[in-house]
Amino acid sequence: MLYTCFMDKNLKLIHLFGLYGNLLTEHQKDLFNLYYECDLSLGEIAEIKNTSRQSVNDGLRKAKEMLIGAEERLGFAEKFGKTKKILDKAEKGCISSDEALAEIGRLLEEY
Repeated sequence: MLYTCFMDKNLKLIHLFGLYGNLLTEHQKDLFNLYYECDLSLGEIAEIKNTSRQSVNDGLRKAKEMLIGAEERLGFAEKFGKTKKILDKAEKGCISSDEALAEIGRLLEEY
């Protein structure tokens, strides 16, 4: 179970990076990509960047805080998830396309 939670957290961060990654500095983007996309350890990244593991850890922490903070303020990932659920219901025939459009319209008015 702990492994699943860790994976879910990483996938959420990767999703947030896709949405908000341009808010990060180039250095933070590099660290994020090396750690989450290339699956390198802090030590490996520190060696590549010619810095300390602590510096890499701090950079990743700041990047995560920025991504999570952007989502808390803007909520794009949450809005996307709600919209996807509505579209999935329409695709399965649980609701009509008109109902789906009305629900999405109400969702957009909330923000």
